[in-house]
Amino acid sequence: MANTAIQKAEPASTGANQLKAFFDRVEVRNKLAEVASNHFTADELTRLALLAASRQPDLLKCTQTSVLRALIDAAELGIKPGGVMGRGYLVPRWNNKIKPAGLECCFDPGWRGLADIARRSGKVRRIEAVCDRAHRRGRPREAPVTGDRSR
Repeated sequence: MANTAIQKAEPASTGANQLKAFFDRVEVRNKLAEVASNHFTADELTRLALLAASRQPDLLKCTQTSVLRALIDAAELGIKPGGVMGRGYLVPRWNNKIKPAGLECCFDPGWRGLADIARRSGKVRRIEAVCDRAHRRGRPREAPVTGDRSR
């Protein structure tokens, strides 16, 4: 029974080794270093991708170029992928448009990551979340109050 457990664990480690070998290629490291220079290092992005793949094994089934593209998107936005802090996520999605059809990795920024981008822009002073339950009770939403309220 122990042999079957070891055999089942091997494909995941092989996939992780293949992904690591892909990131160790010179042209891939140069591309990551070129894009990541502002916010991250190429090593850090590689480590975050492998960590995300260990949490979400379907990422190992994604095309390697899609994982690279997702990391480049994350680096350009300055958001750490991985989902631990809710800043951004590497998400495997099925794509029928590629031949053969299969999984591709997409980068999805989380709400915290989008808030970070807004703050870094310098155009936002404060971000506030407000719970609006009035529409759930069948009451129409009230328009925000503008202008002079002294009347």
